[in-house]
Amino acid sequence: MSGEDVEYTITDGKEIKDGAVLYLFEYKEDGYNITSSAIGYEDGSVFVLTDWQGSRPESIEEIEDYSWIRVDGMPAIILSGLPRVL
Repeated sequence: MSGEDVEYTITDGKEIKDGAVLYLFEYKEDGYNITSSAIGYEDGSVFVLTDWQGSRPESIEEIEDYSWIRVDGMPAIILSGLPRVL
């Protein structure tokens, strides 16, 4: 997938602490069936999984079990159970 003109469908949003939301999303078309997660913060920061082809966290408790990057490519660390950039 090129990442261009791809229409993902958000299937669920789970409120987290500190004004963050865990979004579950999917893309299904032309034989593709991709599911992944993203975390959005009130300030507009968005984090996605480094491995979007693997599994995804389905719950807030699973977030720290995955590797995250900010959408601009900055690697994240897990701080208090959520991805952050220092």
